Amino acid sequence: KAKISVLVSPHIGIAVEWKLQLYPVLPYIKPVKKEPVAPSSKQKSTWRPPDSHYYKYGHTLINKVSFEDTDKDILAMLESIFLCKYA
Repeated sequence: KAKISVLVSPHIGIAVEWKLQLYPVLPYIKPVKKEPVAPSSKQKSTWRPPDSHYYKYGHTLINKVSFEDTDKDILAMLESIFLCKYA
């Protein structure tokens, strides 16, 4: 099988090189620049959920985790676990 090299350049377009011979395939066509989009005259409005939406009252549905043990209770528990002698 013969090997070919495909060459792409804005000067020569697309060309193929085969056995040191250069064959032009397609000329280079400069892409058309897009015009910048004009800013819209409408003001951007932010959507806010209604008062009945879950995000407004959902935090009251779940009980909050609280750690009400005092430091003395925690120290007593740790002493009973690690400092007592087991038979």
